[in-house]
Amino acid sequence: MARSYKSLRKNSATTYKANVDNQFFFMGYTPGVTAIHSNSVTSERTAVACSTYARNILKQECEFVVKRHDWTSGTYYERYKNDIDLRDKVYYVKNSQDNVYVCLDNSENGASGGDRSTVEPKGKSSVPFTTTDGYKWKYLYTIDGHYKDYLRSVNSVSYMPVKTISVADARSSNAADTLRAQYNSERGHSGRLESATIDLSDTISFSTNNPTITVVGDGVGASIKLSVNNNNVNGITILSEGRDYNYIRPKLESVPTTHTVSQVENLIQLNLSPTNNRERRVPAESYFHIEKLMYNVRVDTSDFDRADIRQTTFNFYGIAKDFHLNKRFPIIAGSELSSKDIKKNYRLSDVVELRMPTESVPLPTFDYSSDSPTFNVGDG
Repeated sequence: MARSYKSLRKNSATTYKANVDNQFFFMGYTPGVTAIHSNSVTSERTAVACSTYARNILKQECEFVVKRHDWTSGTYYERYKNDIDLRDKVYYVKNSQDNVYVCLDNSENGASGGDRSTVEPKGKSSVPFTTTDGYKWKYLYTIDGHYKDYLRSVNSVSYMPVKTISVADARSSNAADTLRAQYNSERGHSGRLESATIDLSDTISFSTNNPTITVVGDGVGASIKLSVNNNNVNGITILSEGRDYNYIRPKLESVPTTHTVSQVENLIQLNLSPTNNRERRVPAESYFHIEKLMYNVRVDTSDFDRADIRQTTFNFYGIAKDFHLNKRFPIIAGSELSSKDIKKNYRLSDVVELRMPTESVPLPTFDYSSDSPTFNVGDG
């Protein structure tokens, strides 16, 4: 169910982000209205009727966000696991250099109890690395450029952006170093064996220092090895990551002297990378349970000058989806700013109206939020 929930919520957020060109930022002023917070019919009508400014949302003004977890010494971080619900788990961090990492292992010997992290992960390695405190990290991306604008708190919850890139952007001649580092980290087969741990709370012994263990799954190429010293297991190692696995499990061929075969198999945790069947790449965003989008819209007063809008005080704003602007004939929202027949000091609603498209599409949605009932040109 965790994967189904993740897919449903992420697909919804992805759809909104992919169709950001059909979303419009609007704002206006209504005397006597302190703020519009509800999604009531009255609030929607007020927003539609009294909007004096609207424009298309730009692609860089809408990004995926997740809860922000700054790396802090002495904190226990969960391992990334592909078979549990990670929504409430702290398994990724942002370091002091705004690099983001996912935790693949949280203990030097692989025990399930885990240790506290004391060494800050750093660098942009294209392969997972282990710090001296036993934590194994994978670099995902760096928060830079316009993404820094999404390091914000909303309703006392701190968020950070999830950086998405395209192969074309990463391969371009003028690509930033952080883009290339992220692309190098994402490269490789999907469905690969990314981490292997074994619970060593109890001593596991064999009559040999080289017990035979294999893996069973629907992919190819993965292999593991138990580390044994003086016939006692002290760890587990990935020999080959393999690829194309949707499920995988260990298969112990040698019989231990202290446990049954099935008992030892149940103490081993094999974690796969997120599966992505479209290309030979595992995007950074696939490690997250993405449920939220953040809009970061900045209005430039030059837009007002271009539209000859004299209003300087506003008391509501919001996002409109799947609306057209109409003046007895359809026009695209945003074009009113350059329309020749806009008259001086006219409210936008006196010239054009926001209306629903006539096509069979989902109903339009509005979202409103404002901590202050009134804001003015120059604020922010």
